[in-house]
Amino acid sequence: MRHLLPLLALAAAACGNLNDKVDEVEVNDRGDNAIVGGSNAAEGQFAHQVSLQTRSGFHYCGASLIADGWVLTAAHCVDDPASQMRVRIGTTRSNSGGQLFNVTRKIRHPSYNANTMDNDVALLELSTSTGSLTTVPLANDAADDGISAAGQMATVSGWGALSESGSSPTALQYVEVPLLTNSSCNVSYNGDITARMVCAGYAQGGQDSCQGDSGGPMVVDNGGSWVQNGVV
Repeated sequence: MRHLLPLLALAAAACGNLNDKVDEVEVNDRGDNAIVGGSNAAEGQFAHQVSLQTRSGFHYCGASLIADGWVLTAAHCVDDPASQMRVRIGTTRSNSGGQLFNVTRKIRHPSYNANTMDNDVALLELSTSTGSLTTVPLANDAADDGISAAGQMATVSGWGALSESGSSPTALQYVEVPLLTNSSCNVSYNGDITARMVCAGYAQGGQDSCQGDSGGPMVVDNGGSWVQNGVV
C-alpha cells in the first residue's frame, strides 16, 4: 500500500466562505485502492465519513464533511459533472440511513496531476446546509506539529473492497496504519514519493485501503478527537 500525503492549502484559497483553518492534507492511494484487514465501525465512530455516490445511489468513493455544506475528497473521484453526484452523510451504511445531499459544485486543486497524483484533492459544495452533522477538523501543519510524524498511528475508513478485486461491504470499515518515512517508502516505489508526500501502511500488507476507499479520510487521534491529515 502507498499513501501519499502532500500538505496543501486548498480549501481556504478555493472558497472564501470556508474557515481559514482549512489547511489541507492528502493521502493518495495509487493502485490497490476497500479496507483490507479492517473492522466494522460503530455508529458515530467516524461521523464525518461521507459516501460519494452517483445520483442513482452507487457508492464509488469516500469523502469527509469538513465544514457546513462542504465535503473533501480526492480529485480523481470527481471526473463526472457535479450534477451527477450526491453524498450520503451520517450513517455507517453506504446504502441506507443518514442524509442525502446533491452536489452543486466541484473544485479540483488547480495543480492536480493525474499522472503523479500530486495535489489529488477536491472540494464539493452541497446543495443545502448540513446543519448539525459532524465535521472533522483538518490538520494544521504549524498547530499540529508531529501529527504526521513517522510512527504515528493513523486510521483510514471507507466502504471499499475487503480484498483486492473483492466485493465491497455496505457497512463502514476502518483500519489503523502507521505513518512511515519517505525514504523507506521510496525503496519500494522507485523514488516516486516526493518531499510533499508521506507514506503509511505495513510493508507486509494485509491491512490497507482498497477499491472504493479513494477520497476517504485518514485521521489521527489528537487528544481524544479526530483530526484529518489525509485523503485516500
